[in-house]
Amino acid sequence: MTAETFAGLARDIGIPLPEEDRMRHEALRSARYALSLIDAYRYGTRPRPLDYPVTVLTARDDRVIPPSSAGRWAAMSRHPLISHSFPGGHDYLLHSIAPVARVLLAAHP
Repeated sequence: MTAETFAGLARDIGIPLPEEDRMRHEALRSARYALSLIDAYRYGTRPRPLDYPVTVLTARDDRVIPPSSAGRWAAMSRHPLISHSFPGGHDYLLHSIAPVARVLLAAHP
């Protein structure tokens, strides 16, 4: 995929890109690497639930990972799932650091 096509895909799925060329190139390189890791990851075939609680953070308007998918994490832990939804799209963490930190500190003191 060309850099221009990949930049269009990044915009479509909500990955923020800097305007400055060098920073944009680095952001695209990081996004390409992150997406390749996600594509290659394999959890395995046997259930291996975690022995600690899992907190799932979602964004209400995320077009990449819809908030409705949060429940899938329940099978990954032997504890009840902790789930929180924040306003915004896929990049909500860029705008929600303080609320996210409060949720995580409350869930996992």
